[in-house]
Amino acid sequence: MNYTHVHPNDSLLAELFPYLEYNFREWERENWDSTGFFWQTDNKDGMELSISGEYPNCDTKGYRATINSYMFAEAEALMNLAFKLKDTTKAMYYKSKADTIKKNINTRLWDRKAAFYKVIPWGGNLTFSDALELHGYTPWYFNIPPKEYSQAWKYVMNPNYFYAKYDPTTAAQNHPKFRISYQGHECQWNGPSWPFSTSITLTAMANLLNNYTQPYVSKNDYYQLVKIYSSSHQISFPDATHNLG
Repeated sequence: MNYTHVHPNDSLLAELFPYLEYNFREWERENWDSTGFFWQTDNKDGMELSISGEYPNCDTKGYRATINSYMFAEAEALMNLAFKLKDTTKAMYYKSKADTIKKNINTRLWDRKAAFYKVIPWGGNLTFSDALELHGYTPWYFNIPPKEYSQAWKYVMNPNYFYAKYDPTTAAQNHPKFRISYQGHECQWNGPSWPFSTSITLTAMANLLNNYTQPYVSKNDYYQLVKIYSSSHQISFPDATHNLG
């Protein structure tokens, strides 16, 4: 949607809009079920071997704040594009979709006791995973949460939970299944920091600071995390010699 503000081309939008609708319908057909949630496996969510998932058993699915937030954003984008194309009927159709997804995220993926968005493993009795995981901040990437949910950010600078020397950890450090392992699968997001997840969290935190009033994190906290994020992209080889001759 933002691209259209820089390069307005309504004829191109009209041409592409049916393909964007098709993409949304296919996600509904393949990853939406009667619970009203979109589901995803943690490996296809970019969160392999997470505590709340059971990869490499890819039959295990979860109702996750990530995929549902992404689909909310897609429905909202379709709504805005339809309004731009002056198709009010379709705009209201996708508004209804977006509103429903947002409501489900905020009423059913929010664990009131933990004050955090959690995964509900697929099947069973639809109970929450007991893990606090960094991707629980994803809804703020799209300004989905109400202001009172800002209390979830009390964990991000707490070293018992996510705060660490090299980016926030992908899982709360006080969880019994938290791991930092140098063996096995190269993508183990049950503890180690993961720049993909950190970047989402930083954008979500920027939205929190810009669009919400809350006492849990400050601009200085954000600056500190950005510095850590930047440092984590550097590598040094103290014993290396550089011979350019």
